[in-house]
Amino acid sequence: MGYSLRSLQWFIFLIANGLAVPIVVGQLYHLSPVEVAEFIQRSFFVIGISTFLQVAFGHRLPLIDGPAGIWLGIFVVMGQIAATKATLNSLIGMLIVAGIVMVIFGLTGLLSKMLVVFTSLVTSTFLVLLSLQLSGVFLKGMLGIQSDITYFPLKEALVAVFIFVLVFALSMWGKGWMKTYNVLIGIGLGWICFLWIGLHSPSMHVDAFFSAPHVFAWGIPRFDAGGIISGILIGIVLLSNTVASITAVNQVVPEEQKADKKKLNQSGWVGGISHIISAIFSTIGMVSLTVSAGFVKITNQTKTNVLKVACIALIVLSCFPPVMSFLSQLPSQIAYAAILPSFAQMLAIGIRTLIQSTLDDRRITIFSLSVSLGIGVMFLPLPVFQKFPSIIQYIFGNGLLVGVGIVILLDQIWRENVKNKK
Repeated sequence: MGYSLRSLQWFIFLIANGLAVPIVVGQLYHLSPVEVAEFIQRSFFVIGISTFLQVAFGHRLPLIDGPAGIWLGIFVVMGQIAATKATLNSLIGMLIVAGIVMVIFGLTGLLSKMLVVFTSLVTSTFLVLLSLQLSGVFLKGMLGIQSDITYFPLKEALVAVFIFVLVFALSMWGKGWMKTYNVLIGIGLGWICFLWIGLHSPSMHVDAFFSAPHVFAWGIPRFDAGGIISGILIGIVLLSNTVASITAVNQVVPEEQKADKKKLNQSGWVGGISHIISAIFSTIGMVSLTVSAGFVKITNQTKTNVLKVACIALIVLSCFPPVMSFLSQLPSQIAYAAILPSFAQMLAIGIRTLIQSTLDDRRITIFSLSVSLGIGVMFLPLPVFQKFPSIIQYIFGNGLLVGVGIVILLDQIWRENVKNKK
């Protein structure tokens, strides 16, 4: 029974992290309800495959894959500039290029050799920026705040805040099974509360009992010079995501389970394959989600066998539209609320990673400047980038990419004083 419940909690965690993104992107690119439903199906299918590949052949950690925050930011920036199928096809081309870069770095062992670049300073900056960027998205989602909102959904927001507090409290002070299954308890109770007050999400459109996900649903990928260069740069930056995710989860698993350099390289090329699979099935690029470290921390679930079972279940069930229709009715606000406490843990891991080494003036200055500029870019109005070439739009329209790029550059240019190091 306990094994099944642990698998179910991982299953819910996989769904909760993948449900909102297809809806957001679908609305932004004016996809029809049927197209959004198919997008959700493809996303779950790819999330299951990608996570299983990583757990079985990559890092082998209790670490799930899901839509990358970097790619979500790029899809949003480009969608607000030109929300067309041609834009989606160009983005899919970039996904393939980034995937090829990751495969090359992983297979050749360059990823582990780049650890001199992806230092603890870079990793901590990445974790802090990612948690700050996505916590804002998740907080808005928890409160039901949308760009076209005309009123504040008070009842839904109160229920979501209650679930957030409940999950956080159980993760910190819960005992036994209540601490282990705090996310599952929060989502189950929140769903019941939404039904009790008469609120429910509309179900997906269902035409068939069984349906395999479509390939290249948005059309054939497009490649251009700006997209290729951007894909290469994004692929390299995504390697820092791989390092950060593994570093974060290594801090919350037993010593014998931690990933070494060999597994880091394996995770790199498996992540590249996952990107290519994401492109084939027309989804957001999938990466290892650092928030998994927070989830493992608050649930104390370090075994990978139960996660593999959850992945297989998600892959199989994603081919049954009636099941996806039922799962899509999970109120997104409850999913956001149950997962948001994990971001607090991810931010804490980022800060802990930063202070593992001496906090001299150099490290503090580089960290502060990178985080400040990265967050500053997040607040810039998107139309600012409309007049620039596509590569500028892709890179400088994303605060996370800007912050990580700055910290890598400064960390290499501003070398540590030898006397201080000694």
